[in-house]
Amino acid sequence: MNPDEQAIRKVVADWIEFTQEERVDELMDLMTDDMLFLTVHQPPMTKADFEAGTRSMKGQMKVECESDIKEVRVEGNLGWLWQVLKVKITMPGHDPILKEGKILGLYRKGADGKWRLMRDANMMP
Repeated sequence: MNPDEQAIRKVVADWIEFTQEERVDELMDLMTDDMLFLTVHQPPMTKADFEAGTRSMKGQMKVECESDIKEVRVEGNLGWLWQVLKVKITMPGHDPILKEGKILGLYRKGADGKWRLMRDANMMP
């Protein structure tokens, strides 16, 4: 596996760690400024929308994630990855919410040499 593929895999691992530990500022640095989340039943969500939602929920739930990366490819400064992601969301007084689905991510290598997520097609129900 080449260093760029490893770096993209690290973005996924960091994303999970930062999400579970509610490290919002570090999570935001894993995305490009023009980031878009594409989901099944919602309009596209921007990085700013994601940040606002994440900050508003901080401390109100526990999130556990597990990623099974199936493929990583890199061509120049663009890379893509698809994975099966399992997420468990627990909020006090409620039954846990379990989600699982395929995720396709498009990554861009910045001028600083860091890989960041720029598009996320989330096919979880």
